[in-house]
Amino acid sequence: MRTSSMAYGIVASLRASITDGAFELGEPLSEDALAEVFSVSRTPVREALKALQNEGIVEIVPKSGTFVFDPSPEQVLELCGFRFRLESWAMEDALRTSAPHAGAALTEVMAEMESAISREDRAAYNRLDARFHAVAFEVGGNRYLAEAYGAISTQVSALRAHLSTWKSDAVAVSMREHAQIVDLVRAADAPGVAQVLTQHIDQAGQTYVRALADREKQRNLSKRTRLREKLGGYLTSTA
Repeated sequence: MRTSSMAYGIVASLRASITDGAFELGEPLSEDALAEVFSVSRTPVREALKALQNEGIVEIVPKSGTFVFDPSPEQVLELCGFRFRLESWAMEDALRTSAPHAGAALTEVMAEMESAISREDRAAYNRLDARFHAVAFEVGGNRYLAEAYGAISTQVSALRAHLSTWKSDAVAVSMREHAQIVDLVRAADAPGVAQVLTQHIDQAGQTYVRALADREKQRNLSKRTRLREKLGGYLTSTA
């Protein structure tokens, strides 16, 4: 079903806010509140949320509500595994099509990523990181691979925004791996690119899983803290 023009604008705004990390994973999305913010009826909001559900970044739970997606560690690792397969195939196509073109495009994006780091602009860096990994699909020209990647790219961007680390040492490691990929692409070394991509995406997946575990610990701690606050003076000794 084609998205209406009014819903399309809502989709674009919500997609950008989720992939930039403005909404938390699992955060509820109220149709009424969104309709008020966008000054529209609930119909285009509902249409937009359905479109985002199809992209995998919104979950609509009957009789419960609508939420930003909140993947399990297993789902994260499965997504990263699928992402690697798509990117490695796309890189093979890109190297066969034009390794110099791919190398030049990747170098250009890397320069912008370095600029974002110097400005401490995390949102811009994350968007450029996504752009870096999309180059292979653009140069390779396989429409089916591009469509498959498009089906998961929004989820990948959202995970990057919510669960990656902005610590300088981790960013430095990531940038070194990006630089290695560029050098190997320029050398048309497909096996070398695949090896670094494996390391790069696997490391990202492990980082995301650790972040999910830390977030769950914090949630449980907050629940216990709130419980103590509610019971407060009602607590009695059981000794």
